[in-house]
Amino acid sequence: MLNNRPISLESPNNTMPRIATPTAPIADVLLNAGQVRELSEENAQLRREVALLEAETAALRESAVAAQQVESLLGAVGDQASRFLSASVVLRDPSPAHDRVVVDRGS
Repeated sequence: MLNNRPISLESPNNTMPRIATPTAPIADVLLNAGQVRELSEENAQLRREVALLEAETAALRESAVAAQQVESLLGAVGDQASRFLSASVVLRDPSPAHDRVVVDRGS
């Protein structure tokens, strides 16, 4: 005690906790190390989940675009839609001299 006043180990602006024992800082480090590891693992798991959800969102957007294209094509052919067969282009000749495509339907 100085001048009959107790010594405070508290920071002036109360941002640091009071030190209870000389071993408290060591115990805090050990406790926080476990929390840091747990938080790192949780962070990694959440990042994996975000990546999966982003991939799922991209796939759903592509499906929505494809559905809009089909709807547009069906609207263009009107009541004659039964005469047409939908197909995807699987190969296109890049040569400017040829206009050939390979589709995944018909012959």
